[in-house]
Amino acid sequence: MSDRIVAVMLLVLALLFGFQAWAYVPIGFTDHLGARVFPLAVALFMLPLTLVLFFGRHVAGAWPSARAWRVVFLALSVLVVYALVIEFVGFLIATMGVFIVYGMLYGARWWKTIIAGVVASLILYFLFVWALDMYLPLGALFEELL
Repeated sequence: MSDRIVAVMLLVLALLFGFQAWAYVPIGFTDHLGARVFPLAVALFMLPLTLVLFFGRHVAGAWPSARAWRVVFLALSVLVVYALVIEFVGFLIATMGVFIVYGMLYGARWWKTIIAGVVASLILYFLFVWALDMYLPLGALFEELL
């Protein structure tokens, strides 16, 4: 039964997402495809998946343990905090923090999470800034220094 509840929630989300994307009108210059193609593709991809989830036959499994739920909620909380602090502390530090906290949540050694956080945030930063020519915030803390 819980699969059907999730399927209905995802179906409503996909429809809302699709309608929002369809109604979006870009202002100014845009590429040939337009800014609404990707959100529409996501919504169109979600629709058949929700129908499969709703009508498919699934074996009822056990609900996750309390520890698993804590990890999921902490992981979601980290993403919310990430969205709230990225402008203030900057992309590099915020992304390092996410990698370190996620590594610790899933039981990795502390030194491996720090190395992964530093390496991944630097690679992502250079990929977005230099390869994709996108702006990423340096952080209000560091803008005066640079």
